[in-house]
Amino acid sequence: MTMRVAAILAVSMAPMATALDNGLALTPPMGWRSWNCFGMDISTEIISTQIDAITDRSRYVNGKKTSLLDLGYEYVGLDDGWMQCNSGPGGIGYHDADGIPIVDTTKFPGGLAPLNSYGHGKGVKMGWYLCGCGCPDQQNDPTQKRYRGDVDSLIKWGFDAVKIDGGGNMHNDSYFVELLNQTHHPVLQLYSFSGPINATTCPNNYHGVSGDIRPFWPDIARCLHAMQEWLTWDTPLSRPGCWAFPDMLEVGNIEGPLAATETRSHFGAWCITSSPLMLGFNLSNTSKMDAVWDVISNWEAIEVNQAWEGHPGFLAVGPGNQSSPSEVWGKPMSGGRMAVLMINQGDNPTTITASMESLHLDSTVACKVRDVWKHADAGTAKGTISVNLPSHDSHFVVLEPTSFPPPPPPPPSPPPSPPPSPGPPHPSPPPPPPPPSPPAPPSPPSPSPPVNPRPAWKCPPEALAVNKSGTASCTWVNGQRGVRIPPDADEYCEYLSQGYFGYTFPKGKETPEAFPCPVSAELGSNSATNTTGDWFCTINKDSSKGNFPQGAVANCSNLPASFGYSWHASATD
Repeated sequence: MTMRVAAILAVSMAPMATALDNGLALTPPMGWRSWNCFGMDISTEIISTQIDAITDRSRYVNGKKTSLLDLGYEYVGLDDGWMQCNSGPGGIGYHDADGIPIVDTTKFPGGLAPLNSYGHGKGVKMGWYLCGCGCPDQQNDPTQKRYRGDVDSLIKWGFDAVKIDGGGNMHNDSYFVELLNQTHHPVLQLYSFSGPINATTCPNNYHGVSGDIRPFWPDIARCLHAMQEWLTWDTPLSRPGCWAFPDMLEVGNIEGPLAATETRSHFGAWCITSSPLMLGFNLSNTSKMDAVWDVISNWEAIEVNQAWEGHPGFLAVGPGNQSSPSEVWGKPMSGGRMAVLMINQGDNPTTITASMESLHLDSTVACKVRDVWKHADAGTAKGTISVNLPSHDSHFVVLEPTSFPPPPPPPPSPPPSPPPSPGPPHPSPPPPPPPPSPPAPPSPPSPSPPVNPRPAWKCPPEALAVNKSGTASCTWVNGQRGVRIPPDADEYCEYLSQGYFGYTFPKGKETPEAFPCPVSAELGSNSATNTTGDWFCTINKDSSKGNFPQGAVANCSNLPASFGYSWHASATD
């Protein structure tokens, strides 16, 4: 299949002059990286097991076998530890004389390209890491060959993502961005420090705001609280294509008597603040996966994370601490709803209360309450919402107003004009009337409303729809992007944005009613490109091109050419 190339760029806090030109990260990216659990100890074998684990469908969501990849965790990223340290000229760094990075082939026999091919064959996007802190490169490079060597290798070896950290002396981030833009590959970039970002300028797709995270609640809270300056209510800087990132998740790495509670609160906090969801535990450890599966597969929490209604989330109450433990976050959702996460930051049970005004909701209107953790409706709330929580626990809900205030009345009509003053007893004769004006030309007819470029169709019940980030849910649009419904829902997709949504089917569930394909794909071309980088069960007359139904019927006339498709690598994919 044709994969989207993405890069996760993290560099030092040098001034930035070059902006990204990639159109990526419309929703917070999701995936896994190796550092939190493996550190420098990575290898082909270790990363391959993570690829297998992220694509494993032995667990269930809503009664259906589902993988992490199906849920949207689409990146598998190598972090520090892949390079051959001190292998450069004069025993310095890890680039050769031509600037090409040198791989430790004792860890990665055959290099990194075969590993990427294995990942792509499984349907995941592969991530890289440069400018390492554990193996810094301090070569003197006045020609900047190493920058070009890194970017060229990124493309040549088939990486879809690269994290560039702050080690060594390659800190010209503007040059990195320039070179990556020149590749004409969409490059998703993470900058490990916030850098010079404002409402109109953002040289990366998401950026670190907190420094390295550790699997202890005080440090998790520290990273969360670092998000505040990026999530102000009036002028938030975290937004599609430029997300604030409080570092990789420690879900699965937390230990102690409150591990389950803190894991859930940690994940909920990253969801409601629109943080990229990058897992960091050993996915092949079945006991850890069993312990956290219900949290990281919670599609309602992921829906909150991926939604965009003009705001990334905001702090309504708090931040909490030992003396004042109440902390409440909100995030606007579609249809006037508001996601709310209430956290007890203290060591003792406490009651947390938030007013509707603090959540920017009408206090006179009752709201339906949906419990995200329990997947259940939980009555109504009006004026305030309150809950008693144990230490470090959280209450994650979505509030839906039952009505909306009427529009304001129109302004009052101006008072009538006073009667004219009486004239003189013998007024002058009135002037002659002006000649009649020529008749006005007829008004042009009102333009017809635009025709929906895509007819409505029903989401197939067995489909696992995928959006930009691969979230496994039947994704639909009703005047807005990114609204998700459960995988087993049966809704109509009235309108789909160009290049944004598609569907995929579990093996053995392919149907001739699958998503339509463009004419070029219908004609048998194997070079069609899927702009989202996700694979779909597309209709194709030539079933040898992939795992498509025999005798499929063409239905391609209504799709814009910009919405491309990728092909299954084989009938067993």
